[in-house]
Amino acid sequence: FIYITEPGQAFGEYLAVPGWDTPGAGDTELCNSSEFDGERRVRLNPMSVSVPADQMIEARVAVSAVDNSKQWYPSAGVMARVGSLNSSSFSGYLCLVENTELKLYDRATDGYYYPLASKPITPVSSFTVRLLAKGSSITCELRSAAPVVSVSATNTKYSSGSVGFFADLSKACFDQLTVTDVP
Repeated sequence: FIYITEPGQAFGEYLAVPGWDTPGAGDTELCNSSEFDGERRVRLNPMSVSVPADQMIEARVAVSAVDNSKQWYPSAGVMARVGSLNSSSFSGYLCLVENTELKLYDRATDGYYYPLASKPITPVSSFTVRLLAKGSSITCELRSAAPVVSVSATNTKYSSGSVGFFADLSKACFDQLTVTDVP
């Protein structure tokens, strides 16, 4: 394991775009604020944890509320091979639960989400999601479904970067983070 938080273990090595509650020394989950203004993202601080190019991130997500008034669906999930992270742009792969679909995206610095794969799912508010990036193979899994729901794509755009969480139009909390290298 590169990084793991067990249930009840504190978070503390994150860089966040405004909108996330600042994790304190005893915080055992990371939550976004009560605003629905748009994207909320946070990534593991690469200065404190070395994340390999071939990586797996898995986390437990609990969505407490969503805003369905926009032209796009609320979503929450994990990110891999994340490059720069600031208030206007970031890049990397996203594995998101988006209303009634599991979606895998290429999120480019131009602000667009390029769909790589998707699959219908039963709506869930609490779930475990996993994103694997090994070479050009990118796989997004909804692990809490029985059976596991999975989508995959081949993409060579991002070869390295950090990992993190993502929420858009959703109030979400993230817990039980696991980051490993993929042999």
